[in-house]
Amino acid sequence: LPLLEFLTVIPEEVLRADLIGERKARVNQELTDSIPRVMSILETLLSAHHEYSERDIILKQKCLRCLQSWIQYGVPFEMLHLLIDHVIALFSIESMNDAATEVLVEFISQTRINYYQNTVCEKILQCMTGDWAKSQITKAINDGDELSARNLCRLMTTFGDNFTNYVAINFLRQDIVIYLEMMLMFAGFPGYFGQDQEISFFFCSCQFSEMPLQFWFMLQESLCDPEVIPVISASDNDVSTSDIQTLNISPTNIQQIRESSIVIFRRLIEVLRGKVQYPPDSEWVEFTKELAISQISTPGRDQNQWQDLESTLFCIKSIAEAVSNGENIYLPQLFGSDVYGKLPVQGHTKLRNTAFSLIGSYADWFKSNPQYILSALNYLIPALSDIELALAAATAFKEVCDICRDSLVNGIEDLVNMYIPREKQKVIESIADVIQVLPPEKMVQPLLSITSDIIQTMKDIILHGRQNPSQFREIIITQLEYLTCCGRGIQPPDENLIVFDDDDLKTKQNFAVFDSIPVQDLTNALSEIIRNIAEIWYQDNEVIECLCKFLNIGIRITPNLLSIPFEIIVPLIKISFQRHPHANWLETAVQIVTVYGSSPKHGVDLMDVLISLTSTTIQHVRSKAGKFFK
Repeated sequence: LPLLEFLTVIPEEVLRADLIGERKARVNQELTDSIPRVMSILETLLSAHHEYSERDIILKQKCLRCLQSWIQYGVPFEMLHLLIDHVIALFSIESMNDAATEVLVEFISQTRINYYQNTVCEKILQCMTGDWAKSQITKAINDGDELSARNLCRLMTTFGDNFTNYVAINFLRQDIVIYLEMMLMFAGFPGYFGQDQEISFFFCSCQFSEMPLQFWFMLQESLCDPEVIPVISASDNDVSTSDIQTLNISPTNIQQIRESSIVIFRRLIEVLRGKVQYPPDSEWVEFTKELAISQISTPGRDQNQWQDLESTLFCIKSIAEAVSNGENIYLPQLFGSDVYGKLPVQGHTKLRNTAFSLIGSYADWFKSNPQYILSALNYLIPALSDIELALAAATAFKEVCDICRDSLVNGIEDLVNMYIPREKQKVIESIADVIQVLPPEKMVQPLLSITSDIIQTMKDIILHGRQNPSQFREIIITQLEYLTCCGRGIQPPDENLIVFDDDDLKTKQNFAVFDSIPVQDLTNALSEIIRNIAEIWYQDNEVIECLCKFLNIGIRITPNLLSIPFEIIVPLIKISFQRHPHANWLETAVQIVTVYGSSPKHGVDLMDVLISLTSTTIQHVRSKAGKFFK
């Protein structure tokens, strides 16, 4: 068992490790060379037949977990297919079902096995459509117990999502027919589709029956795709020879697939109709499309009438994804003076929280209709300082800022003038998100408006913190988090870790904005603050962690108005790690080396800091080892 635990952890840790260059290649090669031996051990253990004692069950469960870990790492199919046969054999054993399901789901989710599609599908279909599987789903439906067949449903749904084209091409095969019948049974599982999409399907039958719906949508797409199922010419009732040779499918089969698919989807519609309740036509015709307007205009409103309006707003929020961005009749009334212009601005917490969430849900609509953005935000912004409303308001504010950033550029001054005590991190990041789309020369003033108060607060805290660091640690952590949010916000949305060469640095230096006095003052102030924090709170792990997070964000941003210069951050890492060897400094050092390592002019400084970090680490390990052995 310890060996299996060790073999399970190794590939997971390698995948998580931040290895680069030659070190990464060497470690991966060692693991690749070990794959045959590991697979041999697992096959021996999984193929051993016992009477499934408690120890044997635990052993096989550990084997399956280990196999899953190596599949995630990337074991070639040629070394897996025999092991998968053993996993399939264990799938029908109750004590092994959970672990076997995880392995099979991981296996069929790997894109590389598409090259072996036919072999894989044959194996998995035998597992999913056998007598045991059919009895499980029948028992689950009869007993109303989704837990007994949840793994089977998950496996079948994952199979359908990954091999939809295979199902479409082999639509007439008997095992595929059985598979589709079972998927219909899952879709028709007793219960109604869930309203709360965050509830896990493991505990909610409505979610259980929702799982296969994505498959049916994808199957419909495949059946209608001429590259999957060729279209028969209406003139000669034939299909091209090239398509027949490529797909190995005859015109007769194509026609049969079309006819059979119509039957299956008609049955699916009947299943879905059983889970949906529509109002009668007479009631639907009489139903007012302006319910919110009529509710808010009702004279003498009491608490119950506000609750009716809240329900209506929630319903409008729930259908946001289905509403066209071109809708120009009802939504303008909703976000205009007819509804939002009359909503209460005091009290009525539940109603207002729902109204804020609705604004966030329609961020895409606001992007196409920017004339309504500021009026919606004017209703939302005052709530950012209310403890009961701040979360919903800040979340909606961030969603609108993130999606509508281009439209909000002209209103940037209104945004940066806000100052709120609660949910400040989300608001700062949201405003910085809007600033990010501005040209570099226009970013400076709004950015200074956001950071000036934060920087001044940090300067004041540093003065007091020297005498009593522990008393002011929480405040300095909060201010560092604000700066980190600001840095994250001005980072371009498609920005990954940028590795600079000399040309990149010259390009960066060509931005005149970096040489401007306001930016230099900002950089100098931040550099001094960072040095003082690293000196005063050098023993505080949480403060140093927040400090390094801010530094790491700065290293990644281009252009980088909040970055600490290379010539300051490198000696800072060296000195700070000597004061107290926090692991966070090593992570920041890795970031610096990754970004600037290819630049020859930084080679000497990087080598110096690496030697220092290594020496300090060795001394620290020796001191700890000495204490341990004493």
